[in-house]
Amino acid sequence: MADPTPATVTIPRDVIEPIVRQQVVAGIVAALGDPTRLISHVVERALSKKVNREGKVDSYEYSNKYDLIDTVAQNTITRIAKESIVEFVESRRADIKAEVEKAISRKKGAFAKSLVDGMANAFQQSWQFECNITMPKHD
Repeated sequence: MADPTPATVTIPRDVIEPIVRQQVVAGIVAALGDPTRLISHVVERALSKKVNREGKVDSYEYSNKYDLIDTVAQNTITRIAKESIVEFVESRRADIKAEVEKAISRKKGAFAKSLVDGMANAFQQSWQFECNITMPKHD
């Protein structure tokens, strides 16, 4: 009669590990499918991710109603447009200043009235109003 003790075979870890790793990698690649399609799908999902106006995912789902690509493009174009406008106005600073001075000198009474009316309106609209007017000192 044969000995009922089962036989034990020891296989070194460095032999088994590469085989298991290869099978795991093959399983992942098979599950992911075509890498080009996977990348295309992931990019499409990232660009159409719903975000708020600032391009961030908000904790309030209601605020996340814009596509990331649209928001980033619009915010970038708006930033560049603002920079361009500021550059243009700054480059014309002297001309603008001269024109403002001409307009004020032509309508001194209207300017003063507008200033007083604006301050009076601000006093009525706000419970806390602060106004500082500094006039240049003439030597």
